[in-house]
Amino acid sequence: MFEEHLAPGFLGENLSLQGVLEADLFLGDCLDFGDVLLRITQPREPCGKFNAVMGYKEAAKDMMQS
Repeated sequence: MFEEHLAPGFLGENLSLQGVLEADLFLGDCLDFGDVLLRITQPREPCGKFNAVMGYKEAAKDMMQS
């Protein structure tokens, strides 16, 4: 496997937050931004197209294990 930096949005992220660490969030947690309440419902999983975009058949498996 190789290290490569991906541009923001490359994997289809819908939301980017500064100052919030993924390691500090758990299923069911809520983030309150005044007019907006976000609830953590499940981890993101790569879809079937991910392997093709990354160019190798084990990409989704590698992502899930990392």
